[in-house]
Amino acid sequence: MWYYARNGRQEVPVSEEELCQLLAGRALPLSTLVWRPGQNGWQKAEDVSEFSGLVKPPPVVAVPPPLSMPRQTRKETAQMAGWAFGAVCFVLLAIMVIRFGFTAEKAEAGSYLTGYS
Repeated sequence: MWYYARNGRQEVPVSEEELCQLLAGRALPLSTLVWRPGQNGWQKAEDVSEFSGLVKPPPVVAVPPPLSMPRQTRKETAQMAGWAFGAVCFVLLAIMVIRFGFTAEKAEAGSYLTGYS
């Protein structure tokens, strides 16, 4: 017969088979204190040879390292900034052409400088 402690209280004695079922089914953790006649004091179930191999801890799952994106060089960053600046300038020029109607005819006549059609 085995005694075990739960929540700081001694529980009723159980057979070794019953205690094995409680530990293997995880109703009791392996850190549960157990005692039987002839044993020197209370011990954790995991430290008692009859119960130490019952429940193995869950396997440790390897977690992959975080993905790291390759760092951009200063040259690549400058190139991207150049393309972005060029794109913004192109869009602004297109807006100006649409808004103010700049055409080749006005440019030849010079009227785009005076604002008269």
